[in-house]
Amino acid sequence: MPKSIEKLLYDIEQANKKHTENMINTINTVTTAETITLPTENDVKPTNPKDACGVKKVPISGFPVPVILEAGLVKLHGDLKYGRYNWRDAGVRGSVYYDACFRHLAAWWEGEDLDPDSGIHHLSHAITGLAVLRDAMIHDNWEDDRPKETLGFVKELNKKAEEMIQKHNQ
Repeated sequence: MPKSIEKLLYDIEQANKKHTENMINTINTVTTAETITLPTENDVKPTNPKDACGVKKVPISGFPVPVILEAGLVKLHGDLKYGRYNWRDAGVRGSVYYDACFRHLAAWWEGEDLDPDSGIHHLSHAITGLAVLRDAMIHDNWEDDRPKETLGFVKELNKKAEEMIQKHNQ
C-alpha cells in the first residue's frame, strides 16, 4: 500500500538528515591529501542571515557538475526513447536497472568508454540508471525482485581474499 505523501516526505527528510550527519562525520574523520574544511556557523557573514541556514543543509556544491550534466544528457536520451518520468508512471523492477547498470559498467571496464547508441559515457549511463532506481525506491514504486539475501557472503569472500594475499606475501 503506498505511503501518504506527508509520511514519504517526512521519511525522506529524516533519511537526508541522517545521511548528512554521516557524511559530515565521515569527512571529519577521513585523512586525505587535501584538507576538507566544512563551513561552520562561525563562517557566516554577519550581513547575510541566509548563510546561517544554508550551511546546515545538504551540500550539493561538492558534487561534480560535469557528471550531473552528463547524467542529464543520458536522462534526455532515455526520455526521448521511453518517455519522461516513465519509471514514476509505471514503476521499475530492480533487476532491469541492475542489469542495465552492470552492462554499462562492464562495457566501460572492457575498454568501451562511450555508449554506441547515445554517444555518452557508459559511467554516466550507470549513474543515471542508479539515480532512477533510487528515485523509484524512495517513491515506493519499484518491484524488489532481488534473489534471497546471502548475508555475510561478501564479508566471507573478502576474508578469504585477505588470507590468500597474506599467504602469498610471506
